[in-house]
Amino acid sequence: VYQIMSHHPSAFEFTPDFLLELAESVYSCRFGTFLFDCQKEREDAKLSEKTPSFWTHAQRNQRLFANASYHPHERLIAPPTELPILTPWTPYWFRYHPFNKRSQAHSAHLLSPSERLVSQVRALEEENRKLRSQLAALQLSPGKHPAECDSPQKAHNI
Repeated sequence: VYQIMSHHPSAFEFTPDFLLELAESVYSCRFGTFLFDCQKEREDAKLSEKTPSFWTHAQRNQRLFANASYHPHERLIAPPTELPILTPWTPYWFRYHPFNKRSQAHSAHLLSPSERLVSQVRALEEENRKLRSQLAALQLSPGKHPAECDSPQKAHNI
């Protein structure tokens, strides 16, 4: 699916992020949707009572996964078969690589809503700490207004 999507990005109603979320969810055990070998085994284990469904998660996050450039295609879309055209699924295979810029953003996306809020609170607390430090530095030098400084570093050093 990734190969077709990379060559025909407007042919899918969902984004590559949805595809990545789906692929990771298969092995994450976050959802009962992908546990066991068949629907009967999932029903026998009463997974719908014990675990959330990936599809419910996808519907709730539809705005995140909807492809704004989607346009239905009238004809069949075939995957590329020439080897030089095939590309590795970098967002999936290198998602935890430290040099992957998307890694951090995607990891944040995979957090639960409460984990996301905790992360945002920590970031805001850090920003608050820095601003309080700058404010304290400015209050130590009452003779000069921060607007009179031509750089934040000079304002900080006052």
